[in-house]
Amino acid sequence: MKGIKIHKPTKGQRWVVADVHANLKTLQYLVEKKLQLRLEDQLFLLGDYLNRGPDSKGVIDYLIELQDDDFQLYPLRGNHEQMLLDSHEKAKNYSEEELRLPSIQRGRGLKDAKRQLYPKYLNFLGSLPYYYELDEFYLVHAGFNFTIKNPLSDLDAMLWTRDFTERFIPEKINYKRVIYGHTTTPLSAIKQAVTSKAQAIPLDNGCYKHNLDEYGHLCAFNLDTWELVCQKNLDKGSNPQ
Repeated sequence: MKGIKIHKPTKGQRWVVADVHANLKTLQYLVEKKLQLRLEDQLFLLGDYLNRGPDSKGVIDYLIELQDDDFQLYPLRGNHEQMLLDSHEKAKNYSEEELRLPSIQRGRGLKDAKRQLYPKYLNFLGSLPYYYELDEFYLVHAGFNFTIKNPLSDLDAMLWTRDFTERFIPEKINYKRVIYGHTTTPLSAIKQAVTSKAQAIPLDNGCYKHNLDEYGHLCAFNLDTWELVCQKNLDKGSNPQ
Protein backbone atom coordinates (compact mmCIF):
# COMPACT_ATOMS: atom_id res chain seq x y z
CA MET A 1 0.00 0.00 0.00
CA LYS A 2 1.61 3.24 -1.15
CA GLY A 3 -0.41 6.05 0.40
CA ILE A 4 -3.85 6.75 1.85
CA LYS A 5 -5.99 9.88 1.86
CA ILE A 6 -7.59 10.51 5.25
CA HIS A 7 -10.39 13.00 5.79
CA LYS A 8 -10.73 15.22 8.83
CA PRO A 9 -13.11 13.79 11.46
CA THR A 10 -16.39 15.57 12.13
CA LYS A 11 -15.33 15.82 15.76
CA GLY A 12 -12.25 14.95 17.72
CA GLN A 13 -8.61 15.99 17.48
CA ARG A 14 -5.86 15.00 15.07
CA TRP A 15 -2.48 14.19 16.61
CA VAL A 16 0.80 13.19 14.96
CA VAL A 17 3.51 11.36 16.94
CA ALA A 18 7.02 10.87 15.61
CA ASP A 19 9.56 8.05 15.98
CA VAL A 20 8.78 5.97 19.09
CA HIS A 21 11.81 3.66 18.82
CA ALA A 22 10.70 1.02 21.33
CA ASN A 23 10.01 3.45 24.20
CA LEU A 24 6.70 1.94 25.31
CA LYS A 25 6.27 3.65 28.68
CA THR A 26 6.90 7.04 27.13
CA LEU A 27 4.38 6.39 24.35
CA GLN A 28 1.71 5.13 26.75
CA TYR A 29 2.07 8.11 29.07
CA LEU A 30 1.97 10.56 26.16
CA VAL A 31 -1.12 8.97 24.58
CA GLU A 32 -3.11 8.18 27.73
CA LYS A 33 -2.15 10.94 30.16
CA LYS A 34 -1.11 13.94 28.11
CA LEU A 35 -3.18 13.55 24.93
CA GLN A 36 -5.96 11.62 26.70
CA LEU A 37 -6.79 9.96 23.39
CA ARG A 38 -10.49 9.42 22.69
CA LEU A 39 -12.22 7.20 20.17
CA GLU A 40 -13.27 10.23 18.12
CA ASP A 41 -9.65 11.43 17.81
CA GLN A 42 -7.25 10.48 15.04
CA LEU A 43 -3.72 9.44 15.99
CA PHE A 44 -1.10 9.35 13.24
CA LEU A 45 2.34 7.81 13.82
CA LEU A 46 5.32 8.48 11.57
CA GLY A 47 7.04 5.10 11.69
CA ASP A 48 10.12 3.65 13.41
CA TYR A 49 8.41 1.87 16.28
CA LEU A 50 11.35 -0.54 16.61
CA ASN A 51 14.90 -0.68 17.98
CA ARG A 52 17.04 1.83 19.89
CA GLY A 53 14.84 1.60 23.01
CA PRO A 54 14.03 -1.31 25.32
CA ASP A 55 10.67 -2.72 24.15
CA SER A 56 10.01 -3.02 20.43
CA LYS A 57 7.52 -5.85 20.86
CA GLY A 58 5.63 -3.92 23.53
CA VAL A 59 5.22 -0.89 21.28
CA ILE A 60 3.85 -2.95 18.38
CA ASP A 61 1.52 -4.87 20.71
CA TYR A 62 0.26 -1.55 22.11
CA LEU A 63 -0.48 -0.17 18.63
CA ILE A 64 -2.32 -3.35 17.67
CA GLU A 65 -4.28 -3.15 20.93
CA LEU A 66 -5.33 0.44 20.19
CA GLN A 67 -6.57 -0.66 16.78
CA ASP A 68 -8.43 -3.62 18.28
CA ASP A 69 -10.07 -1.22 20.77
CA ASP A 70 -11.42 0.83 17.84
CA PHE A 71 -9.18 3.85 18.23
CA GLN A 72 -8.58 5.71 14.96
CA LEU A 73 -4.91 4.79 14.65
CA TYR A 74 -2.98 5.55 11.46
CA PRO A 75 0.58 4.21 11.64
CA LEU A 76 3.08 4.78 8.85
CA ARG A 77 6.00 2.66 7.66
CA GLY A 78 9.50 3.70 8.69
CA ASN A 79 12.89 2.47 7.56
CA HIS A 80 13.27 0.25 10.63
CA GLU A 81 9.99 -1.53 9.83
CA GLN A 82 11.13 -1.94 6.24
CA MET A 83 14.46 -3.43 7.31
CA LEU A 84 12.65 -5.97 9.45
CA LEU A 85 10.31 -6.88 6.59
CA ASP A 86 13.32 -7.23 4.30
CA SER A 87 14.96 -9.61 6.76
CA HIS A 88 11.79 -11.69 6.78
CA GLU A 89 11.64 -11.92 3.00
CA LYS A 90 15.32 -12.14 2.10
CA ALA A 91 17.10 -13.11 5.34
CA LYS A 92 19.46 -10.16 4.98
CA ASN A 93 22.22 -9.94 7.57
CA TYR A 94 21.34 -6.72 9.34
CA SER A 95 22.98 -5.96 12.64
CA GLU A 96 21.50 -6.82 16.02
CA GLU A 97 20.91 -3.10 16.62
CA GLU A 98 18.73 -2.98 13.54
CA LEU A 99 16.89 -6.23 14.27
CA ARG A 100 16.78 -6.68 18.03
CA LEU A 101 13.38 -8.38 17.93
CA PRO A 102 13.64 -12.13 18.69
CA SER A 103 10.34 -12.02 20.60
CA ILE A 104 8.36 -11.31 17.43
CA GLN A 105 10.48 -13.52 15.18
CA ARG A 106 10.98 -17.20 14.77
CA GLY A 107 14.62 -18.24 14.82
CA ARG A 108 15.49 -16.56 18.13
CA GLY A 109 17.98 -14.13 16.67
CA LEU A 110 19.53 -16.35 14.02
CA LYS A 111 20.69 -14.36 10.99
CA ASP A 112 19.36 -16.77 8.42
CA ALA A 113 16.17 -17.79 6.61
CA LYS A 114 14.69 -19.16 9.85
CA ARG A 115 14.34 -15.60 11.09
CA GLN A 116 10.70 -15.15 10.16
CA LEU A 117 8.11 -12.81 11.63
CA TYR A 118 5.13 -14.32 13.38
CA PRO A 119 1.95 -13.76 11.30
CA LYS A 120 0.44 -11.24 13.75
CA TYR A 121 3.40 -8.91 13.35
CA LEU A 122 3.95 -9.59 9.67
CA ASN A 123 0.34 -8.60 8.93
CA PHE A 124 0.66 -5.38 10.92
CA LEU A 125 4.02 -4.29 9.51
CA GLY A 126 3.23 -5.38 5.97
CA SER A 127 0.06 -3.28 5.87
CA LEU A 128 1.77 0.00 6.81
CA PRO A 129 1.47 2.69 4.11
CA TYR A 130 4.29 5.02 3.09
CA TYR A 131 2.40 8.30 3.50
CA TYR A 132 -0.93 9.83 4.45
CA GLU A 133 -2.50 12.67 2.51
CA LEU A 134 -4.73 14.99 4.52
CA ASP A 135 -6.59 18.10 3.44
CA GLU A 136 -3.73 20.41 4.41
CA PHE A 137 -0.81 18.07 5.09
CA TYR A 138 1.27 15.15 3.92
CA LEU A 139 2.53 12.87 6.66
CA VAL A 140 5.62 10.79 5.88
CA HIS A 141 8.42 9.08 7.78
CA ALA A 142 11.52 10.65 6.22
CA GLY A 143 10.42 13.08 3.51
CA PHE A 144 9.99 13.31 -0.26
CA ASN A 145 12.26 13.42 -3.28
CA PHE A 146 11.64 16.81 -4.85
CA THR A 147 14.27 16.27 -7.54
CA ILE A 148 11.80 14.21 -9.59
CA LYS A 149 8.54 15.21 -11.25
CA ASN A 150 6.32 13.26 -8.86
CA PRO A 151 7.69 13.10 -5.29
CA LEU A 152 4.96 10.61 -4.38
CA SER A 153 6.49 7.98 -6.66
CA ASP A 154 9.77 7.50 -4.78
CA LEU A 155 8.97 5.10 -1.94
CA ASP A 156 12.58 4.64 -0.93
CA ALA A 157 12.97 8.37 -0.30
CA MET A 158 9.94 8.31 1.99
CA LEU A 159 11.81 5.90 4.26
CA TRP A 160 15.40 7.13 4.01
CA THR A 161 15.85 10.66 2.67
CA ARG A 162 17.41 13.43 4.72
CA ASP A 163 17.74 17.19 4.20
CA PHE A 164 14.87 17.15 1.70
CA THR A 165 13.70 20.57 2.92
CA GLU A 166 16.68 22.15 1.15
CA ARG A 167 15.09 21.14 -2.17
CA PHE A 168 11.45 21.69 -1.17
CA ILE A 169 9.18 22.60 -4.11
CA PRO A 170 5.68 23.22 -2.66
CA GLU A 171 3.84 23.14 -5.99
CA LYS A 172 4.84 19.50 -6.52
CA ILE A 173 2.63 18.50 -3.56
CA ASN A 174 -0.18 21.00 -4.08
CA TYR A 175 1.30 23.46 -1.58
CA LYS A 176 0.53 21.22 1.37
CA ARG A 177 2.74 21.16 4.44
CA VAL A 178 4.81 18.09 5.29
CA ILE A 179 5.06 16.58 8.78
CA TYR A 180 7.97 14.16 9.03
CA GLY A 181 10.26 12.23 11.38
CA HIS A 182 13.41 10.12 10.79
CA THR A 183 15.94 12.95 11.22
CA THR A 184 16.54 13.68 14.90
CA THR A 185 16.06 17.39 15.46
CA PRO A 186 16.80 19.58 18.50
CA LEU A 187 13.70 20.50 20.47
CA SER A 188 14.26 24.22 19.93
CA ALA A 189 14.30 23.70 16.15
CA ILE A 190 11.07 21.69 16.29
CA LYS A 191 9.39 24.42 18.34
CA GLN A 192 10.64 27.07 15.91
CA ALA A 193 9.21 25.18 12.92
CA VAL A 194 5.84 24.91 14.65
CA THR A 195 5.81 28.55 15.79
CA SER A 196 6.70 29.83 12.32
CA LYS A 197 4.29 27.41 10.64
CA ALA A 198 7.05 26.15 8.40
CA GLN A 199 6.30 24.33 5.14
CA ALA A 200 7.97 21.21 6.57
CA ILE A 201 7.78 20.39 10.29
CA PRO A 202 10.16 17.84 11.86
CA LEU A 203 8.89 15.91 14.88
CA ASP A 204 11.64 13.39 15.70
CA ASN A 205 13.45 14.59 18.82
CA GLY A 206 15.33 11.32 19.28
CA CYS A 207 13.34 9.94 22.20
CA TYR A 208 16.04 7.34 22.87
CA LYS A 209 18.71 10.06 23.26
CA HIS A 210 17.52 10.80 26.77
CA ASN A 211 20.96 11.76 28.09
CA LEU A 212 21.56 14.53 25.55
CA ASP A 213 20.53 18.17 25.91
CA GLU A 214 17.81 19.27 23.46
CA TYR A 215 16.85 15.63 22.78
CA GLY A 216 15.09 12.72 24.47
CA HIS A 217 11.42 13.65 24.02
CA LEU A 218 8.55 11.95 22.22
CA CYS A 219 6.68 14.72 20.42
CA ALA A 220 3.02 14.99 19.45
CA PHE A 221 1.67 17.71 17.17
CA ASN A 222 -1.97 18.78 16.94
CA LEU A 223 -2.82 19.35 13.27
CA ASP A 224 -5.76 21.62 14.08
CA THR A 225 -4.53 23.78 16.96
CA TRP A 226 -0.79 23.60 16.20
CA GLU A 227 -0.14 22.62 19.79
CA LEU A 228 3.11 20.75 20.41
CA VAL A 229 3.14 18.30 23.34
CA CYS A 230 6.46 16.78 24.37
CA GLN A 231 7.05 13.92 26.80
CA LYS A 232 10.52 13.31 28.22
CA ASN A 233 11.75 9.72 27.93
CA LEU A 234 10.34 7.55 30.72
CA ASP A 235 11.90 4.25 29.66
CA LYS A 236 15.53 5.06 30.48
CA GLY A 237 16.66 1.86 28.85
CA SER A 238 17.61 3.54 25.62
CA ASN A 239 21.02 3.64 24.00
CA PRO A 240 21.92 7.30 23.34
CA GLN A 241 23.80 7.04 20.07
